[in-house]
Amino acid sequence: MLLSQLLTHNFLGSLDDEVSFWHASFRDYFAALAVLRLPEEQIVKHAEDREWASITAFVGGLLDKPDPVSDALVCQALDDIDDSGWPVHTLGLMGSDTTSDIILACSRPTDIRTLQLAEGVLADRGFKGVDIFHDTWEMLECPPVEEPDWDLIGIERVSEMYESVMLALSAGNLAQALQWHNELYRYLDSFNPQPQDIIEPWLSPDGIGNLDDFRHKLRAGHLSRTALLAFCRNTTSRASLPYLEEITLTTEDPELRREAQLAVQCIKRNWQ
Repeated sequence: MLLSQLLTHNFLGSLDDEVSFWHASFRDYFAALAVLRLPEEQIVKHAEDREWASITAFVGGLLDKPDPVSDALVCQALDDIDDSGWPVHTLGLMGSDTTSDIILACSRPTDIRTLQLAEGVLADRGFKGVDIFHDTWEMLECPPVEEPDWDLIGIERVSEMYESVMLALSAGNLAQALQWHNELYRYLDSFNPQPQDIIEPWLSPDGIGNLDDFRHKLRAGHLSRTALLAFCRNTTSRASLPYLEEITLTTEDPELRREAQLAVQCIKRNWQ
């Protein structure tokens, strides 16, 4: 009788002697009910398995306190950023209470498709910090820096600021998130070539137009030692770093090398 009713109302389909669910969602829902009867550690183990993702979405939605499932999915996303899309997608299917978890799952620089997926979910939910979320990950994907040198910029420092933005968003602290977002932008922007007048007072008398000119004249010995020492002792601009590092590598003058090294250390310390 029950089977007949399920078939009549299209919950089940039949072909020859086989009966199947008309839609996989029905199957996953009933599978989730079975999973709910398992010990918590077994539920979490299933939540960490990509093959169980569609069932886990129902499990998380049915639990009164889905934190163990949410936490497992967040950890899964952070542990394997190259395959972080399915945990974020699963969190999105679990319901509106997972907004914070979705942001946490993206709190380390991750795959752009995962970030776009998360952003779509946040936008659909009307999350007020979605613009900050978007602008932050986009800064890493398309940094506001001409020809960025990540060895010089320091990916660890950038990742720390990125994570601070996401943690603040996850906590609902939009003001703090915006502060970190702006700090990240200023930090990256500081690596752009600065106006030439920052360097001109020290180098223009020697006809220096760019780093290539500087490198050539320094190696040929055509630059004034007095001007170079003054440059090392007075410059505080990030734009000066390539010039200072060239002096450190090229000069055989121990005093000039020492002054250049001290200048490099001072500038980098001020930006840490």
